[in-house]
Amino acid sequence: MAHSKAYMIDNMMTMGTEIMDLLMKEKITIKENALLIPENSEDLRADFIRPGFKWIMQIYETEYKKVKRVKGLLPEELWTRYRKWGGFDDHREVILLRQSLNELRMMIVSRKRPDFYKKKKYEKAKNRISKAKSRSRVSTANSN
Repeated sequence: MAHSKAYMIDNMMTMGTEIMDLLMKEKITIKENALLIPENSEDLRADFIRPGFKWIMQIYETEYKKVKRVKGLLPEELWTRYRKWGGFDDHREVILLRQSLNELRMMIVSRKRPDFYKKKKYEKAKNRISKAKSRSRVSTANSN
């Protein structure tokens, strides 16, 4: 089933926000705009958006959910206590959490991420659309 551009962008925003909130809460260093959905993304072609949608959906369903499962092994109060007190780095759950957070981070910062999430490629696609819109306005004005 082909999803609409609005559906894909909305879900990309939701998943990206959840992932980034988790990473920030766990104090994982990553650019805050790594999963940012720029304004007017709906102007882009669906075939440019779709790989980004599939990519973040895959990350959300695998790495993100793995982190959530590991965090579910202990109550949040205990995770907070581990962070405050320190010295728990050799505990099984802490090791699992650190590994799963690292896997999540590595997927997001990967050079293999889709063009939608690469600023230069995104800007290039937006510029092509702007130029095409300008040409169509000019040709429409000239035909009148």
